[in-house]
Amino acid sequence: MLKPARRHRETQRANRPRGQIKASLSPRTAKTYWNWIKRFILFHDATHPAHLKAQHVDEFLSHLASERDVAASTQGQAKNAVVFLYRDVLNIKLGDFGEIVKAKRPKRIPVVLSPEEVLTILSLMHRQSVGTAQPKPGINSLATRRT
Repeated sequence: MLKPARRHRETQRANRPRGQIKASLSPRTAKTYWNWIKRFILFHDATHPAHLKAQHVDEFLSHLASERDVAASTQGQAKNAVVFLYRDVLNIKLGDFGEIVKAKRPKRIPVVLSPEEVLTILSLMHRQSVGTAQPKPGINSLATRRT
Protein backbone atom coordinates (compact mmCIF):
# COMPACT_ATOMS: atom_id res chain seq x y z
CA MET A 1 0.00 0.00 0.00
CA LEU A 2 1.23 3.49 -0.85
CA LYS A 3 2.14 5.92 1.89
CA PRO A 4 -0.26 8.89 2.20
CA ALA A 5 2.22 11.41 0.76
CA ARG A 6 3.04 9.20 -2.19
CA ARG A 7 -0.64 8.40 -2.80
CA HIS A 8 -1.33 12.16 -2.84
CA ARG A 9 1.44 12.73 -5.42
CA GLU A 10 0.08 9.88 -7.57
CA THR A 11 -3.42 11.34 -7.41
CA GLN A 12 -2.13 14.81 -8.27
CA ARG A 13 -0.16 13.42 -11.20
CA ALA A 14 -3.21 11.58 -12.55
CA ASN A 15 -5.28 14.76 -12.31
CA ARG A 16 -2.82 16.77 -14.35
CA PRO A 17 -3.47 17.04 -18.07
CA ARG A 18 -0.44 14.98 -19.01
CA GLY A 19 -1.48 12.21 -16.64
CA GLN A 20 -4.97 12.21 -18.12
CA ILE A 21 -3.57 12.08 -21.64
CA LYS A 22 -1.28 9.18 -20.78
CA ALA A 23 -4.06 7.30 -19.02
CA SER A 24 -6.47 7.32 -21.94
CA LEU A 25 -4.26 6.92 -25.03
CA SER A 26 -1.57 4.61 -26.31
CA PRO A 27 1.92 5.78 -25.28
CA ARG A 28 2.91 6.94 -28.76
CA THR A 29 -0.34 8.83 -29.36
CA ALA A 30 -0.11 10.39 -25.90
CA LYS A 31 3.42 11.63 -26.58
CA THR A 32 2.41 13.08 -29.95
CA TYR A 33 -0.70 14.76 -28.56
CA TRP A 34 1.25 16.16 -25.63
CA ASN A 35 3.77 17.74 -28.01
CA TRP A 36 0.98 19.34 -30.08
CA ILE A 37 -0.74 20.61 -26.94
CA LYS A 38 2.52 22.19 -25.76
CA ARG A 39 2.95 23.88 -29.16
CA PHE A 40 -0.63 25.16 -29.02
CA ILE A 41 -0.13 26.62 -25.55
CA LEU A 42 3.23 28.20 -26.44
CA PHE A 43 1.77 29.63 -29.66
CA HIS A 44 -0.65 31.58 -27.46
CA ASP A 45 2.08 32.89 -25.15
CA ALA A 46 1.65 30.17 -22.51
CA THR A 47 -1.99 31.09 -21.87
CA HIS A 48 -3.91 28.35 -20.11
CA PRO A 49 -6.12 26.57 -22.67
CA ALA A 50 -9.21 27.08 -20.45
CA HIS A 51 -8.93 30.79 -21.26
CA LEU A 52 -8.76 30.22 -25.02
CA LYS A 53 -11.67 29.79 -27.39
CA ALA A 54 -12.33 28.09 -30.73
CA GLN A 55 -11.01 31.20 -32.50
CA HIS A 56 -7.60 30.59 -30.91
CA VAL A 57 -7.62 27.01 -32.16
CA ASP A 58 -8.44 28.37 -35.64
CA GLU A 59 -5.48 30.75 -35.46
CA PHE A 60 -3.11 27.96 -34.42
CA LEU A 61 -4.25 25.53 -37.12
CA SER A 62 -4.19 28.24 -39.79
CA HIS A 63 -0.69 29.23 -38.70
CA LEU A 64 0.47 25.64 -39.15
CA ALA A 65 -0.85 25.53 -42.72
CA SER A 66 0.07 29.00 -43.92
CA GLU A 67 3.33 29.78 -42.15
CA ARG A 68 4.73 26.44 -41.06
CA ASP A 69 3.69 24.78 -44.33
CA VAL A 70 2.76 21.47 -42.71
CA ALA A 71 1.10 18.60 -44.54
CA ALA A 72 -2.66 18.16 -44.31
CA SER A 73 -2.27 15.02 -42.19
CA THR A 74 0.00 16.90 -39.77
CA GLN A 75 -2.52 19.70 -39.44
CA GLY A 76 -5.23 17.10 -38.81
CA GLN A 77 -3.12 15.48 -36.11
CA ALA A 78 -2.64 18.84 -34.38
CA LYS A 79 -6.38 19.50 -34.58
CA ASN A 80 -7.18 16.09 -33.07
CA ALA A 81 -4.74 16.71 -30.21
CA VAL A 82 -6.24 20.10 -29.35
CA VAL A 83 -9.82 18.80 -29.64
CA PHE A 84 -8.85 15.91 -27.35
CA LEU A 85 -7.43 18.41 -24.84
CA TYR A 86 -10.64 20.40 -24.70
CA ARG A 87 -13.13 17.53 -24.93
CA ASP A 88 -11.49 14.83 -22.79
CA VAL A 89 -9.08 16.62 -20.47
CA LEU A 90 -10.58 20.04 -19.78
CA ASN A 91 -14.22 19.02 -20.42
CA ILE A 92 -14.84 22.24 -22.34
CA LYS A 93 -17.02 22.38 -25.44
CA LEU A 94 -15.16 24.28 -28.13
CA GLY A 95 -18.01 24.87 -30.52
CA ASP A 96 -17.61 25.22 -34.26
CA PHE A 97 -14.36 26.14 -35.86
CA GLY A 98 -14.30 29.19 -38.08
CA GLU A 99 -12.42 29.51 -41.32
CA ILE A 100 -9.28 27.43 -40.94
CA VAL A 101 -6.63 27.73 -43.62
CA LYS A 102 -6.31 24.13 -44.71
CA ALA A 103 -2.99 22.59 -45.58
CA LYS A 104 -2.75 21.60 -49.21
CA ARG A 105 -2.58 17.97 -50.12
CA PRO A 106 0.11 17.31 -52.71
CA LYS A 107 -1.11 16.44 -56.17
CA ARG A 108 -0.06 12.96 -57.11
CA ILE A 109 0.76 12.68 -60.75
CA PRO A 110 1.01 9.10 -61.97
CA VAL A 111 4.19 8.14 -63.74
CA VAL A 112 3.34 6.68 -67.11
CA LEU A 113 5.94 5.39 -69.52
CA SER A 114 5.56 5.42 -73.26
CA PRO A 115 5.65 2.05 -75.06
CA GLU A 116 9.14 2.90 -76.37
CA GLU A 117 10.41 3.63 -72.84
CA VAL A 118 9.00 0.33 -71.59
CA LEU A 119 10.75 -1.57 -74.40
CA THR A 120 14.03 0.22 -73.66
CA ILE A 121 13.83 -0.64 -69.96
CA LEU A 122 12.94 -4.27 -70.66
CA SER A 123 15.78 -4.66 -73.14
CA LEU A 124 18.25 -3.17 -70.63
CA MET A 125 16.94 -5.51 -67.92
CA HIS A 126 17.25 -8.47 -70.28
CA ARG A 127 20.83 -7.56 -71.17
CA GLN A 128 21.70 -7.12 -67.54
CA SER A 129 20.10 -10.41 -66.47
CA VAL A 130 21.86 -12.27 -69.29
CA GLY A 131 25.15 -10.74 -68.20
CA THR A 132 24.67 -11.67 -64.55
CA ALA A 133 23.34 -15.12 -65.31
CA GLN A 134 26.79 -16.27 -66.38
CA PRO A 135 28.63 -18.07 -63.60
CA LYS A 136 31.44 -16.08 -62.08
CA PRO A 137 34.88 -17.62 -61.90
CA GLY A 138 35.31 -19.82 -58.88
CA ILE A 139 31.64 -20.31 -58.08
CA ASN A 140 31.32 -23.64 -59.89
CA SER A 141 34.42 -24.95 -58.17
CA LEU A 142 32.86 -24.09 -54.74
CA ALA A 143 29.65 -25.85 -55.66
CA THR A 144 31.48 -29.02 -56.69
CA ARG A 145 33.54 -29.05 -53.49
CA ARG A 146 30.45 -28.97 -51.26
CA THR A 147 28.78 -31.95 -52.93
